[in-house]
Amino acid sequence: MLNLSETLALYHRTAIMPIDNAKYHHFKGIDDWWSKNIHNITLMYIPSYCSDLNSIEHLWKDTRSNVTHNTLFENLGSLVSHVKDYISSLKLSPGKLANLCHFIY
Repeated sequence: MLNLSETLALYHRTAIMPIDNAKYHHFKGIDDWWSKNIHNITLMYIPSYCSDLNSIEHLWKDTRSNVTHNTLFENLGSLVSHVKDYISSLKLSPGKLANLCHFIY
């Protein structure tokens, strides 16, 4: 199976990967390593406190409203199972997933 960078190279495409400002995204040398090893994915650091720009936050919000909001699960396993099922169901609806994760920069 190809990783994202290999898949993009296969189709002569590039991508922008928005990432938040978590400390582990800023460890010493990441920008140098990335620019030497990954040529078709550009890292875009999202400003602090701008969760609207972070695609994963839209997915979490949707998951909460459709799966966990006002729901008491019997145990942690049941919660995990429901979340996994919902995330898996998004594979059947790529348009919805694209809308959740799409943002025009």
